[in-house]
Amino acid sequence: MAACVLLALALGGAAAVGAQASTSPGQIALAERLAAEDPGAVLGGDTIVATGNGAFLFGVPDRPNVIFALGRNEVVFGGQGRNEIIALAASATVYLGRGSNYVWAGTGATVFGGAGRNLLIDTGARSTVFVRSTATQVVMYGRHGRVLCSHGARGALLYISATDFVGRTCRAVHTRVLPVSRVHGASPSPRVGAPNIVTGDGSNDNPYVAPCDDSSKLDCVVSAFPSRTLDRFGANEYVPAYRCPSDHPYLLFDGFAPYGSTWGPGVQVGEDWGDYPIGVSITHDSAVADPGYPPSSGDVLATGTLTGFPNSSATNWNGKSHWYQVKLYCTSDRCHGVSEVSDDPNIGLPPNNCLPALRHAPKRTNTRLTTRSRLL
Repeated sequence: MAACVLLALALGGAAAVGAQASTSPGQIALAERLAAEDPGAVLGGDTIVATGNGAFLFGVPDRPNVIFALGRNEVVFGGQGRNEIIALAASATVYLGRGSNYVWAGTGATVFGGAGRNLLIDTGARSTVFVRSTATQVVMYGRHGRVLCSHGARGALLYISATDFVGRTCRAVHTRVLPVSRVHGASPSPRVGAPNIVTGDGSNDNPYVAPCDDSSKLDCVVSAFPSRTLDRFGANEYVPAYRCPSDHPYLLFDGFAPYGSTWGPGVQVGEDWGDYPIGVSITHDSAVADPGYPPSSGDVLATGTLTGFPNSSATNWNGKSHWYQVKLYCTSDRCHGVSEVSDDPNIGLPPNNCLPALRHAPKRTNTRLTTRSRLL
């Protein structure tokens, strides 16, 4: 099925449900631009834009959806796959399913989190967020909001302001509650890689490669990759391909991804405002044969990320210019790497015959890869 763009204008789009003829020319121009840029296509899915006050929007089942609810009191139903939903107008209501969900909501919004991985961001006042899944991260940038939980929210992460209310069940199931100020400044400043440090052109055949910050260590950080800027709301691109250097060729089996994100161990994405103004998706990684086993075994170790459809995307969900930067955490020890077993390549595990070595390795947090690797 080809990617679809649905533009539901209050002035008469056939797909608009409950739309009213109160849309401003500015809203219509924004909706037309977002539809033309079609960020859903970068995910291999659909872009849905509605401007009518009180409109109902439905994500396409089992496909990635990028949904813009630009009118007041709109109601959004996410699909069961990946959803990126922007509902910044007042009093939106968002219902999420079992997939991976990334939501920006505005003043007076009500967001019903899904049963999957959720990153739910409130930017306005007096919003309510319901948390259903342990794999949920809530960021309450607004004030006087409420966060309520089901018993399935055990261990969810909540960033709240001093004026927000956290429900009794959230505390009973031991959600982690932190001040929202902890989000700001969480990302490092971008480094601009010099031409003689970063090689490659970011393609899958010639990915960006840079040396470790400290190559004398067994496990290292590669932070020299330049930041990338998306200068307006809805601007999008494929995230380039990145790979570990030859002296530390394997991605490190350690997690650096917030809930709702789609990249696996050994990859970190920093942004200029916490983790959130740019929605980044990295769903496929490169790999090489595990040197600890014969090639016929099919065992591989992850080495970096891939670009292009359906491997990656980045979309600016904020009205201003923002940057993001990819870092890799790499290792020279195969026992510290990420093995993707051939009979289930979506699972990231420690390499075979390496469990004793892991006692001396860094803490391992993110043990599931979301995607299939490509053996290069």
